Amino acid sequence: MVVVFFLVSCASLQTNQGKYQILNTINAAYAMLTSANTITENLYQNGKITLQQRQQIGEVSKALRLNLDAALNDYTKGYYQNAQSIALFVISNATTLLTQLNNNGKIDLSKIKTIDNIGGNQ
Repeated sequence: MVVVFFLVSCASLQTNQGKYQILNTINAAYAMLTSANTITENLYQNGKITLQQRQQIGEVSKALRLNLDAALNDYTKGYYQNAQSIALFVISNATTLLTQLNNNGKIDLSKIKTIDNIGGNQ
């Protein structure tokens, strides 16, 4: 009886740790996008990018943030794997965005992908 309780407790603990890891992934992606916005603004203020580039980067960042909002929505509904997949997708593309921003204004936004029309699991 004690062994069964211990095994169930361990499984529950591992499941909760997995959920927290997914939530941490979502939070990390939000932080990356916030950093990208700050860097974009600094580049614009220092004359390294044009107003048009700033606006285009803002649109990409906004689309990625909407993807993350969908991930968080899926997470709250218990669709953890879907939430994790979206968050990892955003992290990958936020990394590409940050790399582009660190290239002194030589930005190719075509390398950054977003997910359109995310409806989540209804």
